[in-house]
Amino acid sequence: MTPEISDESAESPDINSKVSIAAVSYAAAVGALLFNTLPVLLGALSTTMNLDVNQQATFASVGLMGTFVTILTAVFWVRRVDWRKITVACTLLAVSAWMLMLQFQNYDALLVLIFFVGVFNAGIYAPAIACLGDTTDSTRAFSAAITLQVLVAALSLYIVPAILVPTWGFAGVIVLNVLLTAVLLPLSFLLPRFGAPSSPRTQEGPDANHKSSALSLLKGARMPMIGLGAMALFYLGLNGAWAFLEFIGTSADLAPETIGFGLSISMIVGAAGAFMSGVIGDRYGRTIPLVVTSLLFFVFVIAIRMPQTGLVFAVALIIFNIGWNFGISYQLSIIAKSDITGKLFVLIPAAQTIGGVFGPIVTSAATGKLGLDGVYIILIGSVVVSHSIYILLDRKLNYAA
Repeated sequence: MTPEISDESAESPDINSKVSIAAVSYAAAVGALLFNTLPVLLGALSTTMNLDVNQQATFASVGLMGTFVTILTAVFWVRRVDWRKITVACTLLAVSAWMLMLQFQNYDALLVLIFFVGVFNAGIYAPAIACLGDTTDSTRAFSAAITLQVLVAALSLYIVPAILVPTWGFAGVIVLNVLLTAVLLPLSFLLPRFGAPSSPRTQEGPDANHKSSALSLLKGARMPMIGLGAMALFYLGLNGAWAFLEFIGTSADLAPETIGFGLSISMIVGAAGAFMSGVIGDRYGRTIPLVVTSLLFFVFVIAIRMPQTGLVFAVALIIFNIGWNFGISYQLSIIAKSDITGKLFVLIPAAQTIGGVFGPIVTSAATGKLGLDGVYIILIGSVVVSHSIYILLDRKLNYAA
């Protein structure tokens, strides 16, 4: 008799199928939901509970700390768990934590809950990033995920508050996050259970017998760690510039409504950058798109230093966001392809967070000495240096292939 074979991979959708990539992309968008809705959440919460600036900052930091802790530990568990099961579990727990916020109007209780929201959201995000990195065409897969994230962020930050917050306030934002998160549950059956069977990374999947060690993480870690450093540098420049865009508009005597419109429309139209990277993919390699991205930021600096009108300001911001969303897919793909362990590239959100935290600090110090030119110097410097690193990594990958 032929023994019965129990193979969970038979129940796992093809990791490269369009349906699977779409479901994983939505999972990534849900995993980034806390970060993307944080400004609206803070605004609604401060209005409801009369929080001061320090309390708002603490609330945001505690939530991001939960995310950071999970992402940092993901290198040890992301290849050992069933991605579908962990996503379903974290989705249910995240929905529960969001809903409990409606019951507790105590600030200390909300701090505990937002910490666990960060933990559970990151538990959704890490497997999604690992899955996207395992796809054959990771550039297109990442572009789909980024497009969804940008659209969800634009919906949450600019469109929904005009409808939900004035009527329901803080509860409206919570209900929105609950609904967006809960949609992932029926989509979970489309998620792969673990990495591509042909990938050596999946040798440490849920059925692996060997134990992870520091040596196994160090093996092949050099290139992805350099890529993660470049990612942190890239986000340092971009987040630093993003933090000063409103001030740049104000300095040009633009009305607050004009500045707000420019920021919102640029974020929505900027999703076209991620979409374009998905259409182009690796057709022209990764070096040419990264060079084009760098040129877009040079054009942004030229446009933003021109005499400002509402139109010029909006166009400059659109160029900024298209460049951001277009180039990031290729950066993520290079890090994923360079990581033979399949563990380190899940640290991408941590690298982005580190760069995002230090960006405004470094840029602020530069503006103290150089004025607004400091913003542009830090931005262009970070883009050129980080993209140069990515191009060198990509050349090494091509040579190794």
